Amino acid sequence: MFLPHSPQSKLSPNNLAFPLVMEFISRNELLRLKVHNQNGTTVIDCGVHVPGGWEAGILFASVCLGGLAQV
Repeated sequence: MFLPHSPQSKLSPNNLAFPLVMEFISRNELLRLKVHNQNGTTVIDCGVHVPGGWEAGILFASVCLGGLAQV
């Protein structure tokens, strides 16, 4: 199945992932994440220097899939 592509496509993985990234940022303590700014870039640590967890991993996978699949 081919999906139509256009610059205004509602199936943009970046656009669909953005609310999930905002969820990461707003729930960082509960998800045991670390959000910090490095050289003007937002960095979300999901388990390198913090505990992280299953829920953080699921949300991370959802972001990587651009919100286009259920994890």
